[in-house]
Amino acid sequence: MRLSVNIKDINAAVTTVTRALPSKPQIGILEGICLRAKGSELILLCSDLTIEIETRIAATIDEEGETVVQGKLFAEIVRKMPEGEIDMQTNGEAMLITSGKARASLQTLHGDVFPSMARESGCDTLRVPQRALKDMVMKIAFSAALESPRAVLTGINVMAIDNKLILAALDGYRLAVRRERIEAINKIFSCTVPCRSFLEIVKLLDDCDDDIELMIGDTHMTVELKDTVITVRLIDGNFLDYKKMIPTQSETTVCINTRNFYMACERAALLANTASGVAHIVKFEFFFDKVLMNAVTELGQADEDIDVVLSGKELTIYFNVRYLLDVLKNIEDEEFCFDITGNRSACLMRPVEGDKYNYVVVPLNR
Repeated sequence: MRLSVNIKDINAAVTTVTRALPSKPQIGILEGICLRAKGSELILLCSDLTIEIETRIAATIDEEGETVVQGKLFAEIVRKMPEGEIDMQTNGEAMLITSGKARASLQTLHGDVFPSMARESGCDTLRVPQRALKDMVMKIAFSAALESPRAVLTGINVMAIDNKLILAALDGYRLAVRRERIEAINKIFSCTVPCRSFLEIVKLLDDCDDDIELMIGDTHMTVELKDTVITVRLIDGNFLDYKKMIPTQSETTVCINTRNFYMACERAALLANTASGVAHIVKFEFFFDKVLMNAVTELGQADEDIDVVLSGKELTIYFNVRYLLDVLKNIEDEEFCFDITGNRSACLMRPVEGDKYNYVVVPLNR
């Protein structure tokens, strides 16, 4: 394999594909970037067997071929090469990389043994504005479990129904649901995408209203972005019936200014976070016109009250304030409603009007 390519182009391509480079690869070859020179293009490919990213860039190909180079090292080498053209040539089990007077040699592996995800035929196609999808994923991802024996809890459920796209994530302690009206949806379907993979996809999206196509099959989802194709292995198994977890009645409803409540929780968290072994506990006393917040640790105490409008019963309740902050960071409305049914039942944070989002948090048992 022998080729030359623009250094800026290959740096951008390497940055894109290495999003799929695993930190702890299941097999050694997955530490690498697969390079394929064909026609007038250089194809770069990375995979961790749950997500695969492939991108293409223009290149001058003198000799076609494919090889695998150590991913992190190759990325550092090309990043630090002089500007201009970079030449790459394989010779046996090594690749010579040259740019100007700079040269480096890397050991290689055979590219024909690099694992590749099969793309399914007969997929359902979902067209979603890029900005809307990016916003939805970023505002619920915090609620997915980082690790869990139940794999579905590490994913984001995607459901299309009644011209609505609904994304949901939960980790056993909290639930996040986002809804967006999408006129192009005319078929009911559901799948669960690994949260990490979904985040990598939306990081590559443009901040625009142009549509993106999600091609969803039985086992994989594929996304095509200009010169990049992302394939994700879907999580097997049924997602939890989270609709049953969303409270439909409440004894207390509180309307709160989002920013005021967020900043008050931030201040309370400064004290709540200092006690080792304490789950960031903050006490909330809800009255008809205000909420009193209190955090006490061995290092000090924080107290604050903010104005609210309460209907129903006054009550005292305890929360892990970090869970509240995770939600409040993702509420864009000036005000929101807090539906509470007793001090030990799941609580709902929702819009004052509509159902664009639902966040369910569980209070602490005190």
